Amino acid sequence: MDILSSQNQTLVFFAGVHGVGKTTACQQFWEPVGFHCATASAIIKAAKGDVNSSKRVSDVKANQSLLVEGVAKLRSTSSRLLIDGHFVIINHLGETERIDLAVFKQLNPSVIVCLRDDPAAISRRLHERDDQPPSIDVAALQEAEIAHAGWIAEQLVLPFYCVLPEELPELIRLLS
Repeated sequence: MDILSSQNQTLVFFAGVHGVGKTTACQQFWEPVGFHCATASAIIKAAKGDVNSSKRVSDVKANQSLLVEGVAKLRSTSSRLLIDGHFVIINHLGETERIDLAVFKQLNPSVIVCLRDDPAAISRRLHERDDQPPSIDVAALQEAEIAHAGWIAEQLVLPFYCVLPEELPELIRLLS
């Protein structure tokens, strides 16, 4: 397919719920093939946006503007960029909020990859990582994340892949 190497600039938007294993997958699979991986939360935090340990966001729009600006800066220094982020966010009220299509138009990804896993496994990882059971319905959040990612990909006419962690090496090989 050659999606990952056919353009001067490649941006993979790599999504999935908290605890699905995006950061681990970046380190194990994407970085070894030359991608600079950055988390959306680190980009937003570096620009003094709203990122807290509860994963709730009080000003989704402002944070997404900071993300777009931060990604533009990263693109000037990296031709193979992967953004580890989300298509839905838990807002300050604890509700699921979809990220606006306009944000993804501005980010202009080359491909969207959504990482999924068994909700019980994700819940176990979150419990181990945060030392408490997750306060979110992991299955419902994952479903919303995948559905909105697919819709965004359809609207932007982008390749969209939703994979399990063990399927990533084959997907990367297929896209290269």
